[in-house]
Amino acid sequence: MEDSEPASHKLRITLVSVDPRYAVPASDMAVPASIRPSGLNKLANYLVSGDDESGSDSGSDDESGSNSAKKPSSSVAFDFMVNNKFLRTTLAGFVRVHNLSSESVITVHFLPKLSKPSADQTPPQVLPDWVSGLAVSGAFVFSSCYDGSVRAHDPASLAVVAALPCHAGAAKTLAYDPALSLLASGGHDHVVLVTSVSAKGKLAAAARLEADERRSVTALAFQPGVAGGKAVLAAGDFDGCLSLFSLDPSTFESATSSSSSSSSKKRPAPPPSASGPSSSTPSLHTSPISSLHFSASPASSSLLFSASHDCSVRVWDTATSNPVQQLNGSRVVSCMARSEQNDILATGHPDAHIKLWDVRQGKTAAGGVSTADSTLQVSHRAYVSGVSWDPERPHNLSSCSYDGTVKTWDVRCSLPLHTVRAQAKGDEAKGLAVCYGHGALYAAGSDCEVKRFGVAADTN
Repeated sequence: MEDSEPASHKLRITLVSVDPRYAVPASDMAVPASIRPSGLNKLANYLVSGDDESGSDSGSDDESGSNSAKKPSSSVAFDFMVNNKFLRTTLAGFVRVHNLSSESVITVHFLPKLSKPSADQTPPQVLPDWVSGLAVSGAFVFSSCYDGSVRAHDPASLAVVAALPCHAGAAKTLAYDPALSLLASGGHDHVVLVTSVSAKGKLAAAARLEADERRSVTALAFQPGVAGGKAVLAAGDFDGCLSLFSLDPSTFESATSSSSSSSSKKRPAPPPSASGPSSSTPSLHTSPISSLHFSASPASSSLLFSASHDCSVRVWDTATSNPVQQLNGSRVVSCMARSEQNDILATGHPDAHIKLWDVRQGKTAAGGVSTADSTLQVSHRAYVSGVSWDPERPHNLSSCSYDGTVKTWDVRCSLPLHTVRAQAKGDEAKGLAVCYGHGALYAAGSDCEVKRFGVAADTN
């Protein structure tokens, strides 16, 4: 048993801070083999406080790991890692499970623990119908709603700044192009509507795109960094087909001020300019496409990642129209997110699993994410409907589910860091969308609300 280590049994470690703000002197020290993260936390805070008399042989008891008579001047909650895996047991137990040598000096990295997302106390504004999609710009949070409208929200108060009826059916998916301030929405009416977003949040319909009048639009993605002031928009549909649209903003019809409306009543979108796809791939998938993302790498910006209900994730080069890679799984892929720092993908599945995929094709990017497990342990209790990577913390992501909860994860640990309830309990308490932005985490779903959760490291 992990807790049966003799009190005199010690292991030698070196504590190394991942965050330079909490750097400590590099030296070996002896700690009890039975020490847990709580004891290491006291030891790390003791060293961070700047007391240089800590020396070696620190930690004579499991909970303190140091001279308990000396208290640290700071109180920071830390997480601890060995070989890029989080320590959640005694140190001796970790060494035993991972077949490490107890005779060698063990390097233990520590970093500030991510605090539990805190719910915004401002009462959220109730929208007319389920909120199905979220997207973030530099100034706003956008939502798509089953009433067929898209809305721009203030990122702090979540008040609706502007609303635009875009679809005759439910608006299901959103994508935002920051370079051209364009918002694309797709829905059950088989239409992609491209909306221009002003600096004040005004929404004006700019282009109406129809890939196929028979197919509901299920996924959208803008290609980043397109030269010439143009935009490339990828649209996936319910039949597994992909369409690419080349958008030239100079050809958009000028939208009148009446195009931006605060009304949220369901009605067809105003008649903007029409356009057909510049290219299409009818057989990309054999089932509905659930998510699309272009590569984060500027050198590979033409690579498009697609996820589908046919249990596969595929990589396609939009510049050459050639398939690059196909990753087959055993589960329907219900949602997908791509890390902002690299091309690590996270996918959610109806059986409550979340899986990680490294599609960098053998390339080790500087600062790339190293994953501990290809599949995170099951923690949700129902269909995983959304995943989102934290743009400020490359190892962190969040997920939402039909169980009404949002979970935050660090991919170096197979268990979630925190769980928060975003939807009230009940049969209809379904989480449908989650995304990061503005230093916060946003969630939405069947309760017809967009909620904001503060996200920060625990330094109290």
